[in-house]
Amino acid sequence: MQAVQDTVVSHSKINHNDEKWFRQFSGTINGTIAITMQLNRKGDVIVGNYYYDRISKPLRLIGYAFGDSVIVQEYIANGSSTGRFWGKLYANGSYTGRWSDGKAEKHFPFELMERRDSTLTFSNMTYFQTDCTYRDSILKVDQLEDLISFDTICPSFEAIQLMVGGLTPTINKKINASIESETLKMADAPSAKTFQEFVNAVKGSVYQEVSISANVQYVDTRILSICYNHDFYGGGAHPLHQSRMKNYNLEDGKEISLADIFTPSFLDKIIEIGEKEFIEVNGAEGWFYEPGQFFVPANYSISQEGVEFFYNQYEIGPYSAGMPSFFISFKKYSSGVKAMWSKKSI
Repeated sequence: MQAVQDTVVSHSKINHNDEKWFRQFSGTINGTIAITMQLNRKGDVIVGNYYYDRISKPLRLIGYAFGDSVIVQEYIANGSSTGRFWGKLYANGSYTGRWSDGKAEKHFPFELMERRDSTLTFSNMTYFQTDCTYRDSILKVDQLEDLISFDTICPSFEAIQLMVGGLTPTINKKINASIESETLKMADAPSAKTFQEFVNAVKGSVYQEVSISANVQYVDTRILSICYNHDFYGGGAHPLHQSRMKNYNLEDGKEISLADIFTPSFLDKIIEIGEKEFIEVNGAEGWFYEPGQFFVPANYSISQEGVEFFYNQYEIGPYSAGMPSFFISFKKYSSGVKAMWSKKSI
């Protein structure tokens, strides 16, 4: 099995849509409200974010593509849906349709155009392998009565390698090396040194479906935020998802840490501040921590407006809570933000 550029090679009987891309759009809602949108497509699934240009705080987008139609729901940090984009993509790079609020009481047209003013590019290389040895061994001896739905699925391993281009060769190499390393870390397979070695490990796997990938969480002329994903299912009530986020300075390719952004005195208070912001968005009840034991997660995404912190499933609450988050605004806490990361400097 070899890697295939921008496509998925599958031996399963399921016919997936294999299209993948990353696009940025700019335009307006109702002709007056300026927004910027970033969409990642993987098969029929669309994820991304958008923000109002005058605010710049990203709102998460999740949805689906059907032919040239793209429908995405927008969500705030506590998981509540606050709106929907329902539109079509056109050959000229436009995405147009109607936006409605979360209660479907307000409806406005939106018109967006793909941005092609940046030299930054993204591409994917997909590796995929299946192993039907166990299922086929049962079928050979006609033990059909022993088959259950779990047995009829051939285990599959997938790895999607994200690659960045359009920067200087040195910075491209530095960021891509980090992306490759961090994506493979998500596999929890120390012996796999390459993506091909990872998918080859499907033989004898107890998991039914495993996928590791990286996607763009946020990007502008200075910041690139990448979300690394590990999705796996080994039977049971539901699949599991784990994410890890890294942020890169596009000027030098180095990873951006919280110490690069906030002053030491602010970091001394970040747990207290984080708990306040978390409760304001998510409420104080039903979480996996006792009073005085709140913690700030390792996952965060940087934008021009601030830093959004994300918890993984089960990290701070039940599965039903999803991936709760909270936001620290550069404007609100300007005294704790280093000068080079202040709103005026970005």
